[in-house]
Order: sequence, then C-alpha cells, then structure tokens
Amino acid sequence: MEEQRRRQMEEENYRLEREAEERERQRRLEEHRDIQKKVAKERIEQLKSTTLGARALATYSEEVC
Repeated sequence: MEEQRRRQMEEENYRLEREAEERERQRRLEEHRDIQKKVAKERIEQLKSTTLGARALATYSEEVC
C-alpha cells in the first residue's frame, strides 16, 4: 500500500514538472513571437520614413504593416 502511494506521488510530481516545463516553453515561444512582431514593426517604420518606402507602403493599411 505504501509503495503504491509513493509511486502515485512520484507520478504526480513528474506530471507537474512536465506541465511546468510546457508552460515555460509556451511562454518563451510567445515572447519570441512578440519580439519578432516588434522588430517587424520597427523595420516598417524605418521604411516609412524614407521617400521610396513611404510611397511603397502608402497602399497598405496599418493592420498589414
């Protein structure tokens, strides 16, 4: 009986560790996506500040950019 209880606790701890690792992985992915979006927006703003870039991007809506 004690062996079964110990095994259940180990399995529960293992499950909790896996869940924590998955949450951390998801958090890192989300952070990476946010950084990519920020960099893309900065690049677009840089392009908009040039004469040629402003003309090229004039037809795009803010949503696309």
